[in-house]
Amino acid sequence: AGLLLGGIGLLPALTGVSLMLGCVIQFIGRAEAGAHDGPDAHDVVPLLSDLMDTMVMGAAVVLASGWPYFIALATGLADHLSPWLFLCWSVVYYPSALIVAYRTGRFWPTVNPLSGFVAVWELRSLYPKLLIFYFVGVALVGLCLRFIVLSVLDADFSPLAYLLLGLVIGPPIWYANTALGCLIGRMLFKAEAIS
Repeated sequence: AGLLLGGIGLLPALTGVSLMLGCVIQFIGRAEAGAHDGPDAHDVVPLLSDLMDTMVMGAAVVLASGWPYFIALATGLADHLSPWLFLCWSVVYYPSALIVAYRTGRFWPTVNPLSGFVAVWELRSLYPKLLIFYFVGVALVGLCLRFIVLSVLDADFSPLAYLLLGLVIGPPIWYANTALGCLIGRMLFKAEAIS
């Protein structure tokens, strides 16, 4: 029963992350098409009208970025391996999972790591450039979040403070992912111009 309640408790978080990732995938498409502004540039209504597909694609990106950790947890190897190994995989593979999710719009190709490796291979020299920009963005957002979290942790424990923490750290995470989506879309636009 506790597992069921825990899973139900994760549904709002998964819904929020899936909506964010759905928006990022939408931004990739708009940036690739060259549409950066306009009245519908940040319109998420289509995502809300097709919430299940948006959640499935968001879950696919999360699974693609974290499957080594999930497998290690299921097999009991997570205790014997460094968490940095899983974090490195997630950070490096996340942009390619977004690319595959955008290009295919389907769950299984997004989860399949071979699809991500093919996407990286097709982009060749553009992918390392994307990773450099992405790592700089992750570092900046990480420093911002570190400052926010440490300032909250210095205060006395308050459940309200931890609830409000989500409201404070959400916008930098949203912005970083949106910027990544636009960067990926722009990279795909340039890749089409090159080929």
